[in-house]
Amino acid sequence: MCFLVLYTIEFVLKLYCAPLGYWKSNFNKFDFIILGTSFLQFAEGSIGSLTFLRVLRALRALRAFRAIGFLRPFQIIASSMVKTVVSIVNLIAILFLLLYVFGVIGYYMLGEQDPAHWADLAQAILSMHIYVTADGWTAILQHPLDEWNRATRIFSIICIFFCNIIFTNLFIGVVLQNLSQARQEAEALDMAKKKKQVDKKKQLYLSRQKLEWTSIIDAQKERGTRNVQGLLASMAGRLRHDDIVPCTLLACNTTWMQAYTAVLQHQENNMYRVQQLQFELAESLATIVERRLATRTMR
Repeated sequence: MCFLVLYTIEFVLKLYCAPLGYWKSNFNKFDFIILGTSFLQFAEGSIGSLTFLRVLRALRALRAFRAIGFLRPFQIIASSMVKTVVSIVNLIAILFLLLYVFGVIGYYMLGEQDPAHWADLAQAILSMHIYVTADGWTAILQHPLDEWNRATRIFSIICIFFCNIIFTNLFIGVVLQNLSQARQEAEALDMAKKKKQVDKKKQLYLSRQKLEWTSIIDAQKERGTRNVQGLLASMAGRLRHDDIVPCTLLACNTTWMQAYTAVLQHQENNMYRVQQLQFELAESLATIVERRLATRTMR
């Protein structure tokens, strides 16, 4: 009863905070169904003559599934399992089709040699399930067939390969694929929520900066420059590093600082080029002097 009361209070609070948004979540709908089935236990007390309503007591065990709504990993696994159901139904249909085909083949090929397992089509399909599980198939099916012909092992290996190995890997692959897809969707949803929160904070900061800038402009128009400087001084302790504020000194402007550093970089490049030009001139002059000295010595 305590858990039922807590779940009811949670449902009422969620519905009060977001009447329309509550029903958009599938997990909220699932929680509502579990809560509704939990309340069905009181129908037994109100209608005592209907003894079959005592079965509703067993529905109280469904309250354990409420943990899915609290834990994020459980939600991801539950979502992947729901998406896997359709694929699993298709795989089961293909599996039964294979069982039917191999059952017909086994009935016509092995019915006379092993009537205990291949006497008719129904018994043959039932025997094919032993190949699907691959549990004791050598002792149950293969040993009686080996007494007749060992070539029947090829039929058994083909059945196990298609009905057991391939379909087992297909089941695992489908589950893993849907689990990975559900995890990616959950991560994308979390990223969208974080981005929405960041955008909301940005809009809040921009609106606050706009209000402060408007107050500065109004103060400048009404009271003059001195009051604006006082207002800037009062705002100094409340500004963030990414806030945009007016500056009276040009050296404090970020655009000016960027331009100044760019000019210094160009100046350094020019000095380097001038030095290289001086080195080339000195080397050329030294070469000319060496040639003249060489011609004088030859004379």
